[in-house]
Amino acid sequence: MKAFKELILSVVVLLLAVAASCGGHGGRTSVLPVPQPPSGRAPAICAYVAQSGATSVVGAPGTARGDRPVTIIAGTKVFVVSAKSDGSFEYELPAGIAPPVQVNFTTPSGEVKNLAASTFNAEAHLKRNYFTTGQAPNDMVLAQGKFYIANSMDNNVQIRDATTLESVATLALPEYASPSYLFVSHSTTGFVTCNGNNTLVAFNPNDGSELWTLQLPADGLAFLGPGKPYANGSYVFVPLANIESFGDPSTYRKAEVFVVSIATHEIEKRITLAGEDALEVARLRGGQLVVVEAGNLSFDENWQPYTTTSSYLEVIDEASKQVVRTLDLGAIGAARPLVDVARNRIYLASLLNGNLYTVNSINWTMERGEGNPVIVGAQTSYLADLMLIDDSIIASSFNEDRLYAISPLDFAMGAWPLPEPLDIGSGEEGFLAGAQSLAWDQDSRELYILQGLANRVGRFDMP
Repeated sequence: MKAFKELILSVVVLLLAVAASCGGHGGRTSVLPVPQPPSGRAPAICAYVAQSGATSVVGAPGTARGDRPVTIIAGTKVFVVSAKSDGSFEYELPAGIAPPVQVNFTTPSGEVKNLAASTFNAEAHLKRNYFTTGQAPNDMVLAQGKFYIANSMDNNVQIRDATTLESVATLALPEYASPSYLFVSHSTTGFVTCNGNNTLVAFNPNDGSELWTLQLPADGLAFLGPGKPYANGSYVFVPLANIESFGDPSTYRKAEVFVVSIATHEIEKRITLAGEDALEVARLRGGQLVVVEAGNLSFDENWQPYTTTSSYLEVIDEASKQVVRTLDLGAIGAARPLVDVARNRIYLASLLNGNLYTVNSINWTMERGEGNPVIVGAQTSYLADLMLIDDSIIASSFNEDRLYAISPLDFAMGAWPLPEPLDIGSGEEGFLAGAQSLAWDQDSRELYILQGLANRVGRFDMP
Protein backbone atom coordinates (compact mmCIF):
# COMPACT_ATOMS: atom_id res chain seq x y z
CA MET A 1 0.00 0.00 0.00
CA LYS A 2 2.87 2.28 0.80
CA ALA A 3 4.49 1.76 -2.59
CA PHE A 4 1.20 2.60 -4.28
CA LYS A 5 0.88 5.83 -2.34
CA GLU A 6 4.44 6.78 -3.17
CA LEU A 7 3.86 6.20 -6.88
CA ILE A 8 0.66 8.26 -6.86
CA LEU A 9 2.33 11.08 -4.97
CA SER A 10 5.25 11.02 -7.38
CA VAL A 11 3.04 11.32 -10.43
CA VAL A 12 0.42 13.67 -9.08
CA VAL A 13 2.05 15.84 -6.44
CA LEU A 14 5.08 13.91 -5.18
CA LEU A 15 4.86 14.08 -1.41
CA LEU A 16 8.33 14.89 -0.20
CA ALA A 17 7.75 17.87 2.00
CA VAL A 18 7.74 19.53 5.31
CA ALA A 19 7.00 22.99 6.59
CA ALA A 20 7.80 25.15 9.53
CA SER A 21 5.89 27.43 11.89
CA CYS A 22 5.40 28.23 15.54
CA GLY A 23 3.27 30.85 17.25
CA GLY A 24 0.89 32.76 15.01
CA HIS A 25 -1.59 32.39 12.20
CA GLY A 26 -3.00 34.44 9.37
CA GLY A 27 -1.67 37.26 7.25
CA ARG A 28 0.18 39.58 9.60
CA THR A 29 3.43 41.03 8.32
CA SER A 30 6.41 41.84 10.55
CA VAL A 31 9.39 44.01 9.73
CA LEU A 32 12.50 41.88 9.53
CA PRO A 33 16.14 42.95 9.49
CA VAL A 34 17.66 43.16 6.04
CA PRO A 35 20.97 41.26 6.04
CA GLN A 36 23.95 43.06 4.66
CA PRO A 37 25.54 41.50 1.58
CA PRO A 38 28.92 39.85 2.17
CA SER A 39 31.73 42.38 2.29
CA GLY A 40 34.19 42.27 -0.55
CA ARG A 41 31.85 40.54 -2.98
CA ALA A 42 32.86 41.35 -6.55
CA PRO A 43 30.14 43.00 -8.66
CA ALA A 44 28.24 40.39 -10.65
CA ILE A 45 26.33 41.79 -13.63
CA CYS A 46 25.12 39.98 -16.72
CA ALA A 47 22.88 40.44 -19.73
CA TYR A 48 20.75 37.34 -19.20
CA VAL A 49 19.24 35.92 -22.39
CA ALA A 50 16.26 33.86 -21.24
CA GLN A 51 14.81 30.83 -23.02
CA SER A 52 12.03 33.08 -24.33
CA GLY A 53 14.63 35.25 -26.06
CA ALA A 54 14.07 38.23 -23.76
CA THR A 55 17.20 39.88 -22.37
CA SER A 56 17.38 41.23 -18.82
CA VAL A 57 20.25 43.11 -17.26
CA VAL A 58 20.63 41.73 -13.75
CA GLY A 59 22.96 42.41 -10.84
CA ALA A 60 23.57 40.14 -7.88
CA PRO A 61 22.91 41.17 -4.27
CA GLY A 62 25.82 43.24 -2.97
CA THR A 63 26.59 44.79 -6.36
CA ALA A 64 25.12 48.30 -6.13
CA ARG A 65 24.08 50.78 -3.45
CA GLY A 66 20.38 50.67 -2.85
CA ASP A 67 20.03 54.46 -2.68
CA ARG A 68 21.67 55.18 -6.04
CA PRO A 69 20.38 54.73 -9.61
CA VAL A 70 21.80 52.14 -11.99
CA THR A 71 22.22 53.31 -15.59
CA ILE A 72 22.09 50.75 -18.40
CA ILE A 73 23.45 51.70 -21.84
CA ALA A 74 22.65 49.48 -24.81
CA GLY A 75 23.70 51.02 -28.12
CA THR A 76 22.14 54.47 -28.22
CA LYS A 77 19.49 53.64 -25.62
CA VAL A 78 19.78 54.56 -21.94
CA PHE A 79 17.67 53.03 -19.16
CA VAL A 80 17.68 53.83 -15.46
CA VAL A 81 16.64 51.42 -12.75
CA SER A 82 16.79 51.55 -8.94
CA ALA A 83 18.81 48.97 -7.03
CA LYS A 84 17.09 47.16 -4.18
CA SER A 85 18.29 47.54 -0.62
CA ASP A 86 20.32 44.33 -0.92
CA GLY A 87 22.24 45.75 -3.89
CA SER A 88 20.53 43.68 -6.60
CA PHE A 89 18.74 45.03 -9.67
CA GLU A 90 16.93 43.73 -12.75
CA TYR A 91 15.70 45.38 -15.95
CA GLU A 92 14.23 43.67 -19.01
CA LEU A 93 15.40 45.35 -22.21
CA PRO A 94 12.76 46.28 -24.79
CA ALA A 95 12.35 43.90 -27.71
CA GLY A 96 14.93 44.43 -30.42
CA ILE A 97 17.63 45.70 -28.06
CA ALA A 98 20.41 43.22 -27.39
CA PRO A 99 23.90 43.09 -25.85
CA PRO A 100 26.53 44.48 -25.61
CA VAL A 101 25.48 46.44 -22.54
CA GLN A 102 27.36 48.87 -20.28
CA VAL A 103 26.23 49.44 -16.69
CA ASN A 104 27.06 52.50 -14.58
CA PHE A 105 26.47 52.09 -10.83
CA THR A 106 27.76 52.95 -7.38
CA THR A 107 29.11 50.11 -5.23
CA PRO A 108 28.05 49.70 -1.59
CA SER A 109 31.35 51.30 -0.55
CA GLY A 110 30.59 54.41 -2.67
CA GLU A 111 32.87 53.70 -5.63
CA VAL A 112 31.45 54.62 -9.06
CA LYS A 113 31.93 51.90 -11.66
CA ASN A 114 31.26 51.43 -15.37
CA LEU A 115 31.29 47.76 -16.35
CA ALA A 116 30.41 45.76 -19.43
CA ALA A 117 27.73 43.19 -18.62
CA SER A 118 28.76 39.67 -19.55
CA THR A 119 26.27 37.97 -21.88
CA PHE A 120 24.72 34.83 -20.41
CA ASN A 121 22.51 32.54 -22.50
CA ALA A 122 20.34 30.42 -20.20
CA GLU A 123 19.63 27.60 -22.65
CA ALA A 124 23.32 27.18 -23.44
CA HIS A 125 24.11 26.69 -19.75
CA LEU A 126 21.40 24.08 -19.13
CA LYS A 127 22.12 20.36 -19.48
CA ARG A 128 18.83 18.53 -18.97
CA ASN A 129 20.34 15.05 -18.78
CA TYR A 130 23.60 15.51 -16.90
CA PHE A 131 23.53 11.93 -15.69
CA THR A 132 21.01 9.11 -15.38
CA THR A 133 19.84 7.80 -12.03
CA GLY A 134 18.15 4.54 -11.10
CA GLN A 135 14.40 4.03 -11.27
CA ALA A 136 12.10 6.48 -9.44
CA PRO A 137 14.70 8.59 -7.62
CA ASN A 138 13.08 10.26 -4.62
CA ASP A 139 15.85 12.28 -2.97
CA MET A 140 19.32 13.63 -3.77
CA VAL A 141 22.12 14.98 -1.59
CA LEU A 142 25.44 16.51 -2.68
CA ALA A 143 28.03 16.15 0.09
CA GLN A 144 31.75 15.45 0.46
CA GLY A 145 32.25 15.63 -3.30
CA LYS A 146 29.68 12.92 -4.00
CA PHE A 147 26.10 12.61 -5.21
CA TYR A 148 23.80 10.40 -3.14
CA ILE A 149 20.58 9.32 -4.89
CA ALA A 150 17.79 7.28 -3.24
CA ASN A 151 16.22 5.18 -6.00
CA SER A 152 12.91 3.96 -4.61
CA MET A 153 12.07 1.35 -7.28
CA ASP A 154 15.61 0.00 -7.62
CA ASN A 155 15.87 -0.31 -3.82
CA ASN A 156 19.30 1.24 -3.60
CA VAL A 157 21.28 4.37 -2.82
CA GLN A 158 23.51 5.35 -5.72
CA ILE A 159 26.83 7.10 -4.89
CA ARG A 160 28.71 8.94 -7.64
CA ASP A 161 31.83 11.06 -7.69
CA ALA A 162 30.63 14.63 -8.29
CA THR A 163 33.54 15.45 -10.61
CA THR A 164 33.92 12.36 -12.76
CA LEU A 165 30.31 11.13 -12.33
CA GLU A 166 31.73 7.62 -12.03
CA SER A 167 30.02 5.21 -9.67
CA VAL A 168 31.73 5.11 -6.28
CA ALA A 169 29.47 2.56 -4.63
CA THR A 170 25.88 1.36 -4.34
CA LEU A 171 24.04 0.64 -1.11
CA ALA A 172 21.82 -2.31 -2.02
CA LEU A 173 18.64 -2.62 0.06
CA PRO A 174 16.07 -5.45 0.34
CA GLU A 175 13.34 -5.87 -2.25
CA TYR A 176 10.45 -3.47 -1.67
CA ALA A 177 12.51 -1.41 0.81
CA SER A 178 11.77 1.71 -1.27
CA PRO A 179 14.46 4.11 0.01
CA SER A 180 12.93 7.55 0.12
CA TYR A 181 14.89 10.24 2.03
CA LEU A 182 18.55 10.86 2.77
CA PHE A 183 20.64 12.70 5.31
CA VAL A 184 24.37 12.90 4.61
CA SER A 185 26.60 15.42 6.35
CA HIS A 186 30.36 15.70 6.82
CA SER A 187 30.35 12.93 9.40
CA THR A 188 31.22 9.30 8.87
CA THR A 189 27.60 8.13 8.73
CA GLY A 190 24.77 8.68 6.26
CA PHE A 191 21.14 7.75 6.81
CA VAL A 192 18.31 6.70 4.52
CA THR A 193 14.68 6.11 5.50
CA CYS A 194 12.83 3.35 3.67
CA ASN A 195 9.07 3.60 3.25
CA GLY A 196 8.55 0.09 1.91
CA ASN A 197 9.87 -1.89 4.85
CA ASN A 198 9.77 0.88 7.52
CA THR A 199 13.49 0.94 8.27
CA LEU A 200 16.20 3.46 9.07
CA VAL A 201 19.49 2.40 7.50
CA ALA A 202 22.87 3.84 8.51
CA PHE A 203 25.64 3.58 5.91
CA ASN A 204 29.22 4.60 5.28
CA PRO A 205 29.03 7.60 2.89
CA ASN A 206 32.48 6.82 1.50
CA ASP A 207 31.98 3.24 0.32
CA GLY A 208 28.21 2.72 0.68
CA SER A 209 28.57 -0.17 3.10
CA GLU A 210 25.65 -0.78 5.45
CA LEU A 211 26.50 -0.04 9.09
CA TRP A 212 23.24 -0.99 10.80
CA THR A 213 19.50 -1.17 10.20
CA LEU A 214 16.69 -0.35 12.61
CA GLN A 215 13.17 -1.71 12.08
CA LEU A 216 10.67 1.04 12.91
CA PRO A 217 7.44 -0.13 14.58
CA ALA A 218 4.44 0.37 12.28
CA ASP A 219 1.87 -0.22 15.06
CA GLY A 220 -0.73 -1.55 12.62
CA LEU A 221 -0.65 1.54 10.38
CA ALA A 222 -1.32 1.29 6.65
CA PHE A 223 1.62 3.63 6.02
CA LEU A 224 4.18 4.57 8.66
CA GLY A 225 5.95 6.81 6.16
CA PRO A 226 9.32 7.71 7.68
CA GLY A 227 10.26 11.07 6.13
CA LYS A 228 13.41 13.15 5.67
CA PRO A 229 15.53 12.79 8.82
CA TYR A 230 18.06 15.00 10.58
CA ALA A 231 21.07 13.68 12.48
CA ASN A 232 23.48 15.26 14.94
CA GLY A 233 26.42 13.46 16.48
CA SER A 234 24.27 11.46 18.86
CA TYR A 235 20.75 11.06 17.49
CA VAL A 236 18.71 10.71 14.32
CA PHE A 237 15.34 12.46 14.31
CA VAL A 238 12.91 10.62 12.02
CA PRO A 239 9.50 12.20 11.15
CA LEU A 240 6.51 9.91 10.55
CA ALA A 241 3.32 10.27 8.49
CA ASN A 242 1.23 7.76 10.52
CA ILE A 243 -1.56 7.03 8.01
CA GLU A 244 -4.18 4.61 9.34
CA SER A 245 -6.01 4.07 6.05
CA PHE A 246 -6.05 5.41 2.50
CA GLY A 247 -9.30 6.80 1.14
CA ASP A 248 -11.23 9.94 0.33
CA PRO A 249 -10.35 11.23 2.85
CA SER A 250 -7.54 9.17 4.30
CA THR A 251 -7.34 8.78 8.08
CA TYR A 252 -4.30 9.68 10.14
CA ARG A 253 -3.04 9.29 13.67
CA LYS A 254 -1.08 12.12 15.26
CA ALA A 255 2.32 12.47 13.64
CA GLU A 256 5.47 11.59 15.56
CA VAL A 257 9.22 12.00 15.52
CA PHE A 258 11.28 8.95 16.51
CA VAL A 259 14.54 9.87 18.25
CA VAL A 260 17.07 7.13 17.47
CA SER A 261 20.34 6.74 19.37
CA ILE A 262 23.28 6.40 16.99
CA ALA A 263 25.28 4.59 19.69
CA THR A 264 22.70 1.93 20.60
CA HIS A 265 20.68 1.86 17.31
CA GLU A 266 17.50 2.00 19.36
CA ILE A 267 14.52 4.34 19.58
CA GLU A 268 15.18 6.41 22.67
CA LYS A 269 12.04 8.53 22.51
CA ARG A 270 8.83 9.00 20.54
CA ILE A 271 7.76 12.63 20.30
CA THR A 272 4.03 13.09 19.65
CA LEU A 273 3.24 16.12 17.47
CA ALA A 274 0.19 18.37 17.17
CA GLY A 275 -0.72 17.62 13.55
CA GLU A 276 -0.74 14.83 10.99
CA ASP A 277 1.76 13.70 8.36
CA ALA A 278 5.21 14.82 9.51
CA LEU A 279 7.50 14.98 6.51
CA GLU A 280 10.88 16.49 7.36
CA VAL A 281 13.08 17.55 10.26
CA ALA A 282 15.52 20.41 9.67
CA ARG A 283 18.02 22.34 11.78
CA LEU A 284 16.86 25.74 13.01
CA ARG A 285 19.54 27.29 15.24
CA GLY A 286 21.05 27.06 18.71
CA GLY A 287 20.29 23.41 19.33
CA GLN A 288 16.78 23.61 17.94
CA LEU A 289 15.08 21.71 15.12
CA VAL A 290 11.91 22.37 13.13
CA VAL A 291 9.47 19.74 11.96
CA VAL A 292 6.53 20.39 9.69
CA GLU A 293 3.32 18.40 9.45
CA ALA A 294 1.41 18.75 6.16
CA GLY A 295 -2.00 17.85 7.66
CA ASN A 296 -4.59 15.31 6.55
CA LEU A 297 -3.67 15.20 2.87
CA SER A 298 -6.00 13.22 0.60
CA PHE A 299 -6.94 13.02 -3.09
CA ASP A 300 -10.34 13.44 -4.71
CA GLU A 301 -11.74 11.32 -7.56
CA ASN A 302 -9.70 13.35 -10.06
CA TRP A 303 -6.52 12.81 -8.03
CA GLN A 304 -6.42 16.45 -6.98
CA PRO A 305 -4.91 16.91 -3.52
CA TYR A 306 -6.83 18.52 -0.68
CA THR A 307 -6.38 18.74 3.08
CA THR A 308 -8.98 18.67 5.83
CA THR A 309 -6.74 19.74 8.74
CA SER A 310 -4.12 22.37 9.51
CA SER A 311 -0.44 22.15 8.86
CA TYR A 312 1.80 22.68 11.87
CA LEU A 313 5.33 23.85 12.43
CA GLU A 314 6.91 22.70 15.66
CA VAL A 315 10.25 23.42 17.31
CA ILE A 316 12.09 20.60 19.07
CA ASP A 317 14.88 21.21 21.56
CA GLU A 318 17.72 18.82 20.69
CA ALA A 319 18.95 18.47 24.27
CA SER A 320 15.63 17.79 26.01
CA LYS A 321 14.00 16.19 22.94
CA GLN A 322 10.83 18.11 23.77
CA VAL A 323 8.53 20.23 21.62
CA VAL A 324 9.06 23.79 22.82
CA ARG A 325 6.86 25.67 20.33
CA THR A 326 3.89 24.86 18.11
CA LEU A 327 2.44 27.02 15.35
CA ASP A 328 -0.85 26.33 13.51
CA LEU A 329 -0.25 27.28 9.87
CA GLY A 330 -3.75 26.71 8.55
CA ALA A 331 -4.83 24.25 5.87
CA ILE A 332 -1.95 24.94 3.48
CA GLY A 333 -0.39 21.49 2.97
CA ALA A 334 2.95 22.76 4.22
CA ALA A 335 6.22 21.11 3.17
CA ARG A 336 9.98 21.60 2.56
CA PRO A 337 11.04 24.01 5.35
CA LEU A 338 13.89 26.31 4.35
CA VAL A 339 15.56 28.17 7.23
CA ASP A 340 16.87 31.67 6.44
CA VAL A 341 19.04 32.46 9.45
CA ALA A 342 20.00 35.95 8.24
CA ARG A 343 16.38 37.10 7.97
CA ASN A 344 15.01 35.09 10.90
CA ARG A 345 12.58 33.35 8.58
CA ILE A 346 11.36 29.92 7.62
CA TYR A 347 10.03 29.46 4.08
CA LEU A 348 7.50 26.72 3.41
CA ALA A 349 6.32 25.18 0.15
CA SER A 350 2.85 23.70 -0.37
CA LEU A 351 1.76 20.22 -1.45
CA LEU A 352 -1.55 21.68 -2.67
CA ASN A 353 -0.46 24.44 -5.06
CA GLY A 354 2.42 26.59 -6.21
CA ASN A 355 2.35 28.85 -3.16
CA LEU A 356 5.13 29.87 -0.78
CA TYR A 357 4.51 30.72 2.88
CA THR A 358 6.79 32.47 5.38
CA VAL A 359 7.16 32.38 9.16
CA ASN A 360 9.03 34.90 11.32
CA SER A 361 11.20 32.77 13.60
CA ILE A 362 11.69 35.55 16.18
CA ASN A 363 8.08 36.41 17.06
CA TRP A 364 6.63 33.23 15.50
CA THR A 365 4.00 34.84 13.34
CA MET A 366 3.12 34.03 9.74
CA GLU A 367 4.23 36.88 7.51
CA ARG A 368 2.73 35.37 4.37
CA GLY A 369 0.03 32.93 5.42
CA GLU A 370 -3.13 31.29 4.20
CA GLY A 371 -4.76 34.59 3.28
CA ASN A 372 -1.80 36.20 1.51
CA PRO A 373 0.62 33.58 0.19
CA VAL A 374 3.48 34.29 -2.18
CA ILE A 375 2.14 32.93 -5.47
CA VAL A 376 5.03 31.31 -7.31
CA GLY A 377 3.82 28.50 -9.59
CA ALA A 378 0.45 27.47 -10.97
CA GLN A 379 -2.35 26.33 -8.69
CA THR A 380 -2.08 22.88 -10.26
CA SER A 381 1.61 22.64 -9.36
CA TYR A 382 3.51 22.32 -6.13
CA LEU A 383 6.95 23.42 -5.06
CA ALA A 384 9.07 20.32 -4.53
CA ASP A 385 12.18 21.98 -3.09
CA LEU A 386 13.47 25.34 -1.85
CA MET A 387 17.03 26.64 -1.65
CA LEU A 388 18.86 29.91 -0.95
CA ILE A 389 21.39 30.87 -3.63
CA ASP A 390 23.09 34.28 -3.66
CA ASP A 391 20.48 35.57 -1.16
CA SER A 392 17.62 34.59 -3.49
CA ILE A 393 15.04 31.85 -2.93
CA ILE A 394 15.18 29.20 -5.65
CA ALA A 395 12.07 27.00 -5.94
CA SER A 396 11.58 23.91 -8.09
CA SER A 397 8.03 23.47 -9.43
CA PHE A 398 7.42 19.75 -9.90
CA ASN A 399 4.38 19.81 -12.19
CA GLU A 400 5.66 22.70 -14.30
CA ASP A 401 9.27 21.51 -14.68
CA ARG A 402 10.42 25.01 -13.80
CA LEU A 403 12.82 26.78 -11.48
CA TYR A 404 11.83 30.15 -10.04
CA ALA A 405 13.92 32.81 -8.31
CA ILE A 406 12.13 34.87 -5.64
CA SER A 407 13.45 37.96 -3.89
CA PRO A 408 13.33 37.58 -0.09
CA LEU A 409 13.04 41.38 0.19
CA ASP A 410 9.69 41.87 -1.54
CA PHE A 411 8.90 38.34 -2.83
CA ALA A 412 9.02 39.55 -6.42
CA MET A 413 9.47 36.87 -9.07
CA GLY A 414 12.46 37.04 -11.39
CA ALA A 415 15.16 37.86 -8.86
CA TRP A 416 18.86 37.26 -9.42
CA PRO A 417 20.00 34.89 -10.84
CA LEU A 418 16.83 33.85 -12.78
CA PRO A 419 14.97 36.86 -14.19
CA GLU A 420 12.63 34.39 -15.95
CA PRO A 421 11.55 30.88 -14.86
CA LEU A 422 13.95 28.23 -16.14
CA ASP A 423 12.31 25.36 -18.04
CA ILE A 424 14.23 22.19 -17.25
CA GLY A 425 11.94 19.77 -19.15
CA SER A 426 12.71 18.31 -22.53
CA GLY A 427 10.43 20.68 -24.40
CA GLU A 428 8.48 17.74 -25.80
CA GLU A 429 4.72 18.09 -25.60
CA GLY A 430 3.27 15.96 -22.83
CA PHE A 431 6.68 15.19 -21.29
CA LEU A 432 7.08 15.77 -17.55
CA ALA A 433 10.54 15.35 -16.05
CA GLY A 434 9.42 16.16 -12.49
CA ALA A 435 11.73 18.88 -11.12
CA GLN A 436 12.34 17.67 -7.60
CA SER A 437 15.33 17.91 -5.24
CA LEU A 438 17.97 20.62 -5.70
CA ALA A 439 21.69 20.54 -4.87
CA TRP A 440 24.08 23.49 -5.14
CA ASP A 441 27.86 23.62 -5.54
CA GLN A 442 28.91 27.13 -4.54
CA ASP A 443 32.50 26.77 -5.75
CA SER A 444 31.60 25.76 -9.30
CA ARG A 445 28.28 27.67 -9.30
CA GLU A 446 26.50 24.59 -10.59
CA LEU A 447 22.91 23.81 -9.64
CA TYR A 448 21.76 20.19 -9.92
CA ILE A 449 18.10 19.24 -10.39
CA LEU A 450 16.84 15.75 -9.63
CA GLN A 451 14.09 14.89 -12.12
CA GLY A 452 12.07 12.18 -10.43
CA LEU A 453 9.94 11.13 -13.39
CA ALA A 454 12.70 11.21 -16.01
CA ASN A 455 15.17 9.24 -13.82
CA ARG A 456 17.93 11.75 -14.35
CA VAL A 457 19.80 14.73 -12.91
CA GLY A 458 20.09 17.98 -14.84
CA ARG A 459 22.66 20.74 -14.36
CA PHE A 460 22.43 24.49 -14.73
CA ASP A 461 25.56 26.63 -14.61
CA MET A 462 24.50 29.80 -12.79
CA PRO A 463 25.79 33.24 -13.84
